[in-house]
Amino acid sequence: TRDGITVDHAQIQANDEDSRPAGLAFIELRTRGVLISESALPATALMEAGRFYGEVGSGIDTGVAIANPDMARAATVAFHFTDSDGNDFGDGLATLPPGGQLAAFLDQDPFFGPPAFSGSVSFTSSIPVSLVALRGIMNERSEFLTTTLPVVELNVELNSVRTDPVVVPQLAAGGGWTTDVILLNPTDDVIAGDVQFFSSGWDGVRINCVAPGLLNNEATSGVPPAKREWNIQNRA
Repeated sequence: TRDGITVDHAQIQANDEDSRPAGLAFIELRTRGVLISESALPATALMEAGRFYGEVGSGIDTGVAIANPDMARAATVAFHFTDSDGNDFGDGLATLPPGGQLAAFLDQDPFFGPPAFSGSVSFTSSIPVSLVALRGIMNERSEFLTTTLPVVELNVELNSVRTDPVVVPQLAAGGGWTTDVILLNPTDDVIAGDVQFFSSGWDGVRINCVAPGLLNNEATSGVPPAKREWNIQNRA
């Protein structure tokens, strides 16, 4: 165990070019041998453009790690922020040397995000890179807990209009639990759709939830090229 913090990355190379192995890296935070926080970071495919949810505020921060696996070329990564209303700002550039890595929070160099922010962060790279995002929150015991955030690849073919539903398999509300549902728009146009909630029974009966912006268990509202968030507090 090392006293200082080191930041590295690993590359998985399959013998078969058509196969894509799966892998997880577990990051643990321990204090006096007691596990405080653990996050599982999935091995990600390389991408040239992507978008992820970002939030910075009281006790909340978002971390980003970018790795350039190319040992011959540097990667130039351009990024910008988009607030909840779809307004872009904070354009910036970061350069990763061949085989290099960058790890920082959104309010740090090179992002220099605002002290209070809730929206999305989009990026494009001159060559394919690997990127993971982490959401961190300081709990009541001043312990920094982290969890991974999905990164959506921005690709015209992948993000064409689709009407099949996307399912969140579990929501917890009540007994001290709340659930935040965040919708991230992977396009540069406003999109709309319905949100429906179902009971945990085998019959899958629709239920009503108390959440801003929801009416009669459904919501048909536009999502700008950023994100839409609901806080599910209880079920009625």
